[in-house]
Amino acid sequence: LGIRNDMERLYQAMDILLLPSRYEGLPVTGIEAQAAGLPVLCSDVITREAAVCGGADFLSLSEPPTVWADTALKTVAAHVRKDTSQEIRAHGYDIRQEAEKLGQLYLVRATSLGLRKNMEGHKLVGP
Repeated sequence: LGIRNDMERLYQAMDILLLPSRYEGLPVTGIEAQAAGLPVLCSDVITREAAVCGGADFLSLSEPPTVWADTALKTVAAHVRKDTSQEIRAHGYDIRQEAEKLGQLYLVRATSLGLRKNMEGHKLVGP
């Protein structure tokens, strides 16, 4: 599929996202899938922080593929898609909200350094 900027559309066509990773930090893919209302089945090496909406379950890679398949099928059968936007925001994954926080942080830091905001150019300049 190549590089995409319409992943939300692809997530809507899926029933579940499987992340059988051997090495993974915090998988943004799993967060995006949960934001789209998808259940996610992850390997147990993935941090539990990935379960931001209660929509992620974890399974050992030592389990046979049949266990992964059965778990995926049972998860899909029991899952009801819901609007997860509030939960996503509450966990700090709303880009607008977080950009605003970051902007405020920079302004506070700039003020503490004696800088001021030039309103015409929206650039931080010295006193």
